[in-house]
Amino acid sequence: MCSLVEAVKQSSHLNSFVELSLAPTFRHQWHSIYAITDAEIDVKKLNLLCLEQVPKRESLYYALDVMNVRRAESATLKDRMVCHGGQREAFGNGVVLGLPYSLLAFTENASSSWAMTVNSERVKPEEKAVSAAVKQIEWLFENSERQAETSVGLDGGYGNVGFFSELKGKKVFAVARMRNDRLMYRRPARRAGGRGKPAKYGGKFKFNEPASWGEAEEIIEFEDEKHGQVRIEKWSKLRFRVAKEEVEIEVMRSQIHLERENPPAPRWYGIHNGSEEKTELNRSYQTVKHRWTIEPSNRFRKER
Repeated sequence: MCSLVEAVKQSSHLNSFVELSLAPTFRHQWHSIYAITDAEIDVKKLNLLCLEQVPKRESLYYALDVMNVRRAESATLKDRMVCHGGQREAFGNGVVLGLPYSLLAFTENASSSWAMTVNSERVKPEEKAVSAAVKQIEWLFENSERQAETSVGLDGGYGNVGFFSELKGKKVFAVARMRNDRLMYRRPARRAGGRGKPAKYGGKFKFNEPASWGEAEEIIEFEDEKHGQVRIEKWSKLRFRVAKEEVEIEVMRSQIHLERENPPAPRWYGIHNGSEEKTELNRSYQTVKHRWTIEPSNRFRKER
């Protein structure tokens, strides 16, 4: 196995698996490579082994995203799907044929261009990416150090009612970006006299209508070495409009580079805090800030 790993490191371009046997460090015959493919990998133990490599710290930040691995030429590959890709891929139309993988990665620092994967799950055709993500987040909090403050950041593909409804009741901390035109609802006011069916939703809270926000519950402002002057606002107890249940989250509005004449547009994030502790805005901000490192990491994985 060691010689096989060395062969991978020495081979910059491979057209087939068996070409690894041509590497100088691979001392076995070519058919020994195929013998390796008959072995079974204990995925659970492998994921736990990866998680053990995470250093011990007071605060640990993770990022989760789906990476679509291109398999356009593999016409008979099982479970191959039509996946979303970047505009630079697949002739610029943003669509690729391949296999989607949900990657949960440890982000060591917010300035790094590499995030170490600790749990990888292939998203099956009959499965939703948000369901795979929730399982991985649960696994992380079940197996992480209890003393560490653990947080998971996700992009806009998860900032929806499907994701947050599956997180309901789970003791995890996750922050996901949301659309800037999202419509939420406040808790309803108690009806005097208690007659009739109680209302499920209160007033509207529209991200693109400041008049509907009211006063933020908490505001922090600080100077960030990367993002300049930052202002974070938070509102709690906001609900999605769902037919059969109540899905309630906190939302955060983030503004960066306020020192500029034309700062970037504000961004909104949903926060699920499954603990009994109060949500700290700085923790939420750091979770979002650390999430970016999975992007260059996935680009590197695709290229290799």
